[in-house]
Amino acid sequence: MKFVIVTGLSGSGKSEAMRALEDIGFYCVDNLPPALIVNFAELFFHGNSNIDKVALGIDIRGREFFQTLNSALDQLSAANFKYDMIYLDCDDDVLIKRYKMTRRNHPLAVNSQISDGIKKERVIMEPLKRVSQMIVNTTNMKPKDLKAEIASMYDEGDGLESPNITISVVSFGFKYGLPTDADLVIDVRFLPNPYYDLELRPKTGDSQDVRDFVMDSKVSHDFIEKFFDMLDFLIPEYINEGKQHLVIGVGCTGGRHRSVTIANYTYDHLNDKGYRAVKKIRGDDMSKWEIISLVLPFLSILAFILALAVLYKVAKLYKKTVEQNMKQMEMFTYKKDDPNVVVIGGGTGQSVFLRGLKHETKNITAIVTVADDGGGSGVLREDLGMIPPGDIRNCLLALANMEPTMSEVMKYRFTDGSLKGQSFGNLFLAAMTGIYGNFETAVYKMGQVFAVTGRVLPVSLDNINLIAELENGETVVGESNIPCQVRKTNSPINRIYLDNPDAKPLDEVVTSIKNADVVAIGPGSLYTSILPNILVEGVVDALSTTRAPKVYVCNIMTQPGETGGKNVLDHVKVIVEHAGINFIDYVLVNNEHLPQGVFERYAKDGAELVMLDKDQRDGLEAMGIKCIEEKLIEIKNGYIRHDAEMVSKAVVDIAIKEKTKSEK
Repeated sequence: MKFVIVTGLSGSGKSEAMRALEDIGFYCVDNLPPALIVNFAELFFHGNSNIDKVALGIDIRGREFFQTLNSALDQLSAANFKYDMIYLDCDDDVLIKRYKMTRRNHPLAVNSQISDGIKKERVIMEPLKRVSQMIVNTTNMKPKDLKAEIASMYDEGDGLESPNITISVVSFGFKYGLPTDADLVIDVRFLPNPYYDLELRPKTGDSQDVRDFVMDSKVSHDFIEKFFDMLDFLIPEYINEGKQHLVIGVGCTGGRHRSVTIANYTYDHLNDKGYRAVKKIRGDDMSKWEIISLVLPFLSILAFILALAVLYKVAKLYKKTVEQNMKQMEMFTYKKDDPNVVVIGGGTGQSVFLRGLKHETKNITAIVTVADDGGGSGVLREDLGMIPPGDIRNCLLALANMEPTMSEVMKYRFTDGSLKGQSFGNLFLAAMTGIYGNFETAVYKMGQVFAVTGRVLPVSLDNINLIAELENGETVVGESNIPCQVRKTNSPINRIYLDNPDAKPLDEVVTSIKNADVVAIGPGSLYTSILPNILVEGVVDALSTTRAPKVYVCNIMTQPGETGGKNVLDHVKVIVEHAGINFIDYVLVNNEHLPQGVFERYAKDGAELVMLDKDQRDGLEAMGIKCIEEKLIEIKNGYIRHDAEMVSKAVVDIAIKEKTKSEK
């Protein structure tokens, strides 16, 4: 009779494990109340049932639930009902990601964050984990991997009884960190390394060619002999001590060649000895980060070879002008006559504005949203876990003083292969992040390379996702999904909030706002470019306390999926409602009408001109906000943009005017 209890952390894969057991002939019951477990077991152990394999799925609902479960397990042991318990574990960040993907609430975090629920559950479940015969960490597992591991335990009717230990052999790379649940860790980086053989590099230790290479050494054979001799001594001692699950980690540099080879040899040896062994080869299931980390250096080399002539030309130019540029940068930094302008936003509107602003002042700080999750930025954010680089790259290029050809190289998007749609500038910034180990430092260094006028700052280094609540009650997760869902449902946005309310701004962000001569908010998408900055804790406080005038640069057109039907006053009210306070001193608004052909083209997509009328002026003045109306439209290739020169002059004029007023 096989009686298996499957439990563990919510979201760690219990449903998948139960399906795997069902596939190999187990009678499975999920979420049976703990008080009924003993009665349920009696039906199969003492009844006339012809069912000889039973699995129960149990998850946690609260402390009271656990106490009942603990009592039921004690009764099972007292009745001599033998059972196996499989405990499924998983890292916190992966659990959080799984919950976000499924849009489910954690059972212990109904009124709090998912991370809080996970912490509570770990505390409650720890005693159960300690008494489990098998602990399976599903962090790096796909459903098929978990199914295979469960099948390896029970598919042939072996179970956890003979011998009473399960041995997991895990291959890993030291560059990605040690397995957290490893009992024994073996470092095999001293063995012959196939990585330096160009024919063997793409293969893994599952390949016979790689195995032969690794083992073609007396040291390798001596090591295997001594290692197996140690295992043959240790494992019986572990069994005598009562250990029921042993994890052996075999590591090399990248986890692909030497470690996989030795892990395979170890797995075969343990099976030959009659032990129940399972193996997890990380080289078979490399994360996207691992793949990209391997491929990215070659892509970078290729890209730089292709751009060699351009880089040579730029290097010569840079050599001639570096001293001059440095003197200019020093002058720009300390020149008192240049207003200190802070620009808050994101998207195309911000970068267009910055291109004009750098000709009006050299004291510029661009504060950029980090909530972007679409396009190439979204891919790098997902794969590498880095801050989305797209908007930051565009701002760096807008403020750059470099050879035009190099600027085009940075803007280049790949058209084929796995990098299709990805910007070279994004990859460059990703590489800089990898080199310096910090996104903030990478942005700073990239600014130096591009001889940037001023500086560019991500509003925060914390992971931020944007969530929209629509008027129909629907919740939409992800900046890139919001406009699409609004248009699809024809339901406007009610409010925007961050999934990480504890996200903190950079200290430099707060300091720059407090020391500014003027703060420009926008132009840019109201909900997905401007508000994500304002919603970061501490930004509104800085905007409220700074003596600098705050200027909202209003969009020229409404944006379908975000601001359809909203006028200037509506835009301002949305900012004030989300900020919880009115910090805006000026609104800069376009008063120029569009040519008929251009207007009709935008009208087909549902976009309208955003312009002031008397009622709006009165409403803004009642809020203490001054209105500045200018002809701000620039049309290029049929697309409407803010006239960067006009916007820049208007903002700088406000800074000079207010500064002069305060000095009198």
